[in-house]
Amino acid sequence: MLLETLSYGVGLYHSGLSAAERLLVQQLHSSGAIQVVVVAEESAWGLQMSSHLVVVVDTKRFTENGYEDYPIADVLQMLGRATRPGIDKHGPRQC
Repeated sequence: MLLETLSYGVGLYHSGLSAAERLLVQQLHSSGAIQVVVVAEESAWGLQMSSHLVVVVDTKRFTENGYEDYPIADVLQMLGRATRPGIDKHGPRQC
């Protein structure tokens, strides 16, 4: 599936990818070859990637107890990726 989405200029980043696939997505994004990366919530903490725009689609996740809000630290971590050091003065964020 990753190769198919990359052919459309969209990267996927989640825990099911191999280390090589994650590195490929990061390299393609940092080089500008892809402009959009869809990142799963569980990968937000380990991701070393910044962007001009970050969109958080939802602030809840489904668990065995039903829907729960993300911890505020997780939301701030996701939104904190919305600037590129040395390029952007500020980055737009959408929730």
